[in-house]
Amino acid sequence: MTILDEIEPIRRQRVYDLVHAAGVDVSHWDVSKGNSSSAASNPKYCFDWSFVGESAVVLNLWHDGMEEREGIVRYALNPRQTAEKATGRRLLRARQMEAAIQTAMRARLPIRAIVNAGNRKNASNRTTSVKRRLLDPVAWRVESYDDETGHCTLVRSQGRPTFIDQFTAREIGTESPDKKTVTTEVTARCPQVRQQVLTRANGYCEYCREPGFTTGDGKIFLETHHVIPLAESGPDTPHNVVALCPNHHREAHHGAMRDAIRQQLLAHLQTFA
Repeated sequence: MTILDEIEPIRRQRVYDLVHAAGVDVSHWDVSKGNSSSAASNPKYCFDWSFVGESAVVLNLWHDGMEEREGIVRYALNPRQTAEKATGRRLLRARQMEAAIQTAMRARLPIRAIVNAGNRKNASNRTTSVKRRLLDPVAWRVESYDDETGHCTLVRSQGRPTFIDQFTAREIGTESPDKKTVTTEVTARCPQVRQQVLTRANGYCEYCREPGFTTGDGKIFLETHHVIPLAESGPDTPHNVVALCPNHHREAHHGAMRDAIRQQLLAHLQTFA
């Protein structure tokens, strides 16, 4: 499977949720039609091509415009050239996108890509229609930028992000934690199994396919879960362990649909058998 295959969107996720997952403040979206429930459809923001936060710049990129060579993915664009041929909101969005790219370079901010799939506006399509989206778990950066022409090439960072789970977080802990004596019996979990499962999930919940959240130090957090519990003699192997978002991990343990979730996760694991 190529990198482009891995990051091809398969679901239509909301821009609001993906921008928020990338670490950009979206609280100002709530000022829309008088209530926060319509924030995600706020036309002042949801159709923008770029978003700038304190720790990252988010850009909307088209999957069919990405090029992969020798394991490196690049994306060429020229918002300035687009602005020269545009009017109205399209003109403003193109200018904002170029400014966002310049901000990423000046402030050395990572670029988070919302990967879009659908119909782009061109000679045969009069309007743009995004059918599917995802937030790439790997950061991008500006590889080249021409001040005179505005031509820019973005490159997807090489290497994989660092994935952690709830047990990793305990391992890294604090240098001087409070100590107390506890007598109990627990089953050890193999760290290699957990890491293999996190790598397989590639930053996405294996139940709902939503991305895990990014921690303050840039790691991607999901929780590892034994589908057949260790207490029920379930094996501690990658064929019985999945990576879940915290919400669905709790639901898999305590929810009314936990039996159905277990069956769905078992069916998912069968695809790797």
